[in-house]
Amino acid sequence: MEKAVTEAIMAKSREWFPDPVTFLTEDEVTIPPATQGDPDITGRVRVVDAYSQWISTYGAQFAFTNEIPKVDEKDFNFALIVVERNQDIVVLAKDFNFTDPPFVPRESPQSDPIEDVFLGRLPIRASSAGDEISSGSVKGFGNLRFLPEVAEPEKLVIVGLIDDAINFGHRRFRDQHNRSRVDFAWIHDAPWNNPSSVPFGLEVPGLATTLAIQDHPNDDDALMRELDLIATEDRPYLPTSLRLRGSHGTHVSDLAAGYDPDEADAFHRRIVAVQLPTFASQDTSGASLMASIIAAADYIFLRALQMSEHYEVPIPVVLNFSYGFGGGPRNGAHIVERALRKQAETYRRKSAEIASSKHPGISAPAELVLPAGNGHLTRTHAVGSGPEPDQAPTLEFDLRIQPEDRSPSFVEIWFSAKTRSIEVTVTPPHGAPKSFEISVSGPYTNEVSLCNDFVLAEPKLDGSAGFEAGSVVVRFSIDRPNEKPPSARRPHQPPEEEDGTPFWRVVLAIGPSSCLSADQPPCPHGIWSVVCRGHEEGRGEIQAWIQRDEAVGGFGERGRQAYFDDTIYENNRFDEIGDVVVTDEGQPASIVKRDGTVSGIATNPAGEDNPLLTIGGALWDSDRTAVYSAAGNDRERSAPHFLAPSDTSRVLTGIHATTTRNGGQVAMGGTSVAVPQVARCLADELESLEPARYSTFNARNFLKDDTIHDVENPDRKARPVLRPDSQIPERAGNRRVREERVRYENGLIKPHPELAKQTMRQTERKV
Repeated sequence: MEKAVTEAIMAKSREWFPDPVTFLTEDEVTIPPATQGDPDITGRVRVVDAYSQWISTYGAQFAFTNEIPKVDEKDFNFALIVVERNQDIVVLAKDFNFTDPPFVPRESPQSDPIEDVFLGRLPIRASSAGDEISSGSVKGFGNLRFLPEVAEPEKLVIVGLIDDAINFGHRRFRDQHNRSRVDFAWIHDAPWNNPSSVPFGLEVPGLATTLAIQDHPNDDDALMRELDLIATEDRPYLPTSLRLRGSHGTHVSDLAAGYDPDEADAFHRRIVAVQLPTFASQDTSGASLMASIIAAADYIFLRALQMSEHYEVPIPVVLNFSYGFGGGPRNGAHIVERALRKQAETYRRKSAEIASSKHPGISAPAELVLPAGNGHLTRTHAVGSGPEPDQAPTLEFDLRIQPEDRSPSFVEIWFSAKTRSIEVTVTPPHGAPKSFEISVSGPYTNEVSLCNDFVLAEPKLDGSAGFEAGSVVVRFSIDRPNEKPPSARRPHQPPEEEDGTPFWRVVLAIGPSSCLSADQPPCPHGIWSVVCRGHEEGRGEIQAWIQRDEAVGGFGERGRQAYFDDTIYENNRFDEIGDVVVTDEGQPASIVKRDGTVSGIATNPAGEDNPLLTIGGALWDSDRTAVYSAAGNDRERSAPHFLAPSDTSRVLTGIHATTTRNGGQVAMGGTSVAVPQVARCLADELESLEPARYSTFNARNFLKDDTIHDVENPDRKARPVLRPDSQIPERAGNRRVREERVRYENGLIKPHPELAKQTMRQTERKV
């Protein structure tokens, strides 16, 4: 019998704006002092995030969806709006014309209540949008009537998967009765069906997947077509790595929750999956992904909550998200990080509220596992400080924009919270320098300027105001994105007590260096020289990160990674025997740093009780860190917490898991494949716990425990989880090298038993 989570429980996180929403934007706007309580929603919202502004104004002409033929004039003109409040994250889907955005000037800065929002592009076709998408939300109830009967619901664990190209009809995600273990799947860009419990895309319940499996027992492509995972007659153009032998989403999902159907443990490992928009996955900078990620996590925790009530037991959730971002403050304050932590905490709280008489007041664990990233050697992090302790910090760098880059490049330059004024000078290749200076205020109680634009572009040829169409190549935005908006603060809560120090951010957005349209002149490629100075109280630092911009698997070559071009770093990239240098310690002073490259959404604020786990990559045959596995630093509290195998060796790259279709194996590498192994390890342990022990479970302490058993000899303990004082001397320097604090907080995890034979088969071929 279907049970619905009561509206009273869900109401707080399901408050929506009236329709229509008035969007406010201006080159220079002010934000009033913090007020007590949440402001009333009047339909007036303000878009102040730099990426939100870029994709809806100057950067709209560079959107990758412009290169895709439209079937409907509304194709790709949808947006997700994210609002942060005291205890909840609100996600709203809206119609949004990016070619003519519905922005209006702000007339009365401090009169009417206005709520700050994050605006993300939702690159879906009109056929994927619901009939009422402008008032839709992920608030519908999943079809619980078709959930399987469970004799021991206390053993259930839900693995949440957010990825691209997941073949959730694969046999590795079935039980011994050939039924799908993916109880709910949400495909963001599949055609929308009426009725539906999602505002866009398609929700596929487990029964529908099971029926499709029965209809196509031996035809993987026909199965994926019926599940709207690959191109059909309604969707003839759909670039996806599901067409390839190996797909990122299927590979990661197998490592996290794949089983042979005959395995006894398979039945209790339930899956709730979200497939992100295919076209959003092409934007590796994350500018088009951030809002979709937040909506996906919201969906997973909502369905988990409904399943908990259905089975009358708080069900643990382990959420695996194997994506990383290059930008961000690295202090736990990124909008995606804040949203994920808040959604997990909301789930813990509400799972206790709906607990049955069998488990009164027991909250379900909710663990978040993310990759450290693969940017350790990509030259995408630079640091500058003052020449003397009492001098203003300065960062001078040469930014290398590569030719034939058909996507924009983004550089985030972060200044201290004590900064009083910011100076930036940019010299384009073969061009004259452009400079600006802006004063910024410190305490939040003062009015501060946000989103001040400094645009380098060609003026209109006819002499009128504005810029020539297609000529905008560079945009500066200054904002303070890691401050909580007033509606998300406690009364009288100053910024110093919030999650993370409020830094100032300058975002430098540079258009593509190659354009398919003759009407759109390309941005100059080559060296862009940038000089940044921050005048502040005391000594500080300026840090810069470049967003990721290389092509991803399954898509055509579009982006090419920009990087910091520094002669000192270039001359010391390799040691005396020709091996790559993987540490900054002992190297000549360069502005380009390997430390601090950890993913911008995989950090934690100080004092976090339930932190998300950041996982780095290691070599299975030697326990050494993979050379690409990103690092934190002492200043950022962002070191990877654990390492898990991401390569068999330096020569045999990748870890084996299933192919996109049944019956094969393929190796994929990167910290993305290390994450699901840790997620699986956590899910195994949570399945073995009684609900009464949930409150004492601590993921970090469990993963540090030396009693994790060997995969092939269950009666013998595995090799100890690596501690900082037992690191490999070549990388840790016998307890005195900074790396032992930075790159490894706690240790290495063994491959999971289910995956050990696959890994060993790969190793045997080496002999």
